[in-house]
Amino acid sequence: MQPAVSQGDRPRLPIQAILRQTQDLPVLPGAIMRVIQLTGNSDATSRAIADAIGMDQAVTAKVLRLANSSFYGLPRKVTSLQEAVILLGFRTVRLIAMVAGTFTWMTRPLKGYDLPPRQLMRHSMGLALGAQMIARIGQFDPEEAFVAGLLADIGKIAIDNCIDGKISLMMQLGIKGGMTFEDVERTVLGHTHSEIGAHMAENWNLPQEIVEGIRWHHNPLGSGHSWLAHVIHLADVLAMVTGYGLGGDGLQYQLCEESLEICRVSAEDFDGLVEQFVGAVLHGETLLEGIG
Repeated sequence: MQPAVSQGDRPRLPIQAILRQTQDLPVLPGAIMRVIQLTGNSDATSRAIADAIGMDQAVTAKVLRLANSSFYGLPRKVTSLQEAVILLGFRTVRLIAMVAGTFTWMTRPLKGYDLPPRQLMRHSMGLALGAQMIARIGQFDPEEAFVAGLLADIGKIAIDNCIDGKISLMMQLGIKGGMTFEDVERTVLGHTHSEIGAHMAENWNLPQEIVEGIRWHHNPLGSGHSWLAHVIHLADVLAMVTGYGLGGDGLQYQLCEESLEICRVSAEDFDGLVEQFVGAVLHGETLLEGIG
């Protein structure tokens, strides 16, 4: 019989030590960082944004494929970055650039989480679209919610090596102890994927609002006043309820009732959101197909 996992079985690792164990740690391409910076500037031009994307040929190719996907349904084929920016708008191009820039490492298999190739990307896209949908209801910024939702689980990429081969024991620990998977992560590693993901986002110099949304999306009440944490939390509940993009971490998930109030969603409305969410993620699959 295999021994149960306990906190004493493994010493707490500093976050930097966990990150050092991850080969080819994800980084946001410089082109994407420049796009984020420009799209937050009211004086930015379509040419400047197109030039920023054009710094990276791989990202450029993906952005053009996404712009021409059936998800956006443009009336004609887009052949240049500047044309894409003009037709879709600055903030939509920012979202496309984020998907394009994260696609390569978001589609990796994560053995530690029992996630096959592309499954993390599917789940992250679900969080992004769900967060965008809930943000509109709560009258928050839907584009900011999309970006934060897309990056909410990036910490799993860093933790994956540390838990590889332990997923069965971790699930047993969670089930026997009535723990969420985040509780299990903290017990085994001393940190959660949310904490590590926030640390990564901070290293990328992303806006602090996004960093805090990532850090607290499993425990939004701990965030203080981060509306993003509440929005992503509800999007994550929708993904859990529908089983969208889940791996071995699909243990019990506790809905924060206060998040419903903050996002202006009644308990009755939330039930209706499940159907809307399923429709949104099915439509979102066409966006991922646009990359190939």
